Amino acid sequence: VVSTPAEAFLNPGRIYAYGNYIFINAPGKGIHVIDNSDKTNPRNISFIEIPGNYDMSIRNGLLYADNATDLVAIDISNILAVKTVSRVENVFSEVYPEGKRIYVNSSTEGGVIVGWKVVTVEEKVDSQNNGMFYFNGSPIETISGDFSLSNATVDMTSKAAVDQTGMAGSLSRFLIYDDFLYTLESWKIDVFDIQKTSAPQKIKEIPCTWSAETLFINNKNLFVGTRDGMIIYSLADASQPEFISQLAHFRSCDPVAVSGNYAFVTLRTNENNCGQAVGNELEVISIENLKEPKVVAVYPMTAPRGVGIDGSTLFVCDGEAGLKIFNAADVLNIDKNQLIQYTDINATDVIPMGKYLLTLGTEGLSQYDYSDPKNIKRISSLTLK
Repeated sequence: VVSTPAEAFLNPGRIYAYGNYIFINAPGKGIHVIDNSDKTNPRNISFIEIPGNYDMSIRNGLLYADNATDLVAIDISNILAVKTVSRVENVFSEVYPEGKRIYVNSSTEGGVIVGWKVVTVEEKVDSQNNGMFYFNGSPIETISGDFSLSNATVDMTSKAAVDQTGMAGSLSRFLIYDDFLYTLESWKIDVFDIQKTSAPQKIKEIPCTWSAETLFINNKNLFVGTRDGMIIYSLADASQPEFISQLAHFRSCDPVAVSGNYAFVTLRTNENNCGQAVGNELEVISIENLKEPKVVAVYPMTAPRGVGIDGSTLFVCDGEAGLKIFNAADVLNIDKNQLIQYTDINATDVIPMGKYLLTLGTEGLSQYDYSDPKNIKRISSLTLK
């Protein structure tokens, strides 16, 4: 793990905001660091090289990230010369080539995959083995990965930065709440005690459905988006997430955002690993009764990915259809209350920050001022290449 000069953005992954900085993951390689002290002119200033990295979360000037199968805590107080302060070995068992997951038994293979090339092969497949694919005679499972979380942003240079976390986009699988870091793999949630921030300790592993994808926290509850539905856990005891309920839907990829008594879920099924061939939509789920969540509205979309909510302002990344912004005060008529649509960005993820919106797309990073929902303005763009 080392700081290097800034690199061009190619195939951006997750996005995270902390103080005056934006962090953008380069899947499998590391993290781009963007100086956003001037929101009208963001600057790509450095790159943190972390082999096998796909996710991140930050607290008290420490960046927690996956380094292949390890969890590392990285001191970013000097953003141009970061350093690793601790490492928890062999806590992750997945690697993620090309947006898909391949399960690797490191003890059998004798190492960790940090690179790959894509080839076409033909194999005889057992048609009774649902969802399994084979390579060199051994079964592997491929799943698309979308993850989400939300926390509070702070000024990295201020005293208020003590004991604070940043904000992540809805495609992340790392979440910090209270004194704990939650990390998500497709079948489990790991809980790390980070009271001693420089030395995280894994204290619990929670079995989850095989298709878990996203995390979101709201009002001391943890929402897990899965390819088959949404699971709700209580964080009354943050060290011991407790199952409350589960809501099923058709197979799809689905980030989740929550505000008040409603969860907003985007379902995307037009990719090979996201389930059925139809059903791209936005679901609104009533969580007034956490033990019995229920779908109250469904709106068709093109290919939705990231989703964010700030008060009654709803942001939906709808792929090639662009960024869509709605007034969601009336959840039964969201489609009739679209505020604006930006069709010139292939939007993948968002971070609403109270007044400014960070939007990541295949073309680059865009920022919007939505302080006046009736007069939303784009204030900057940063091209990826």
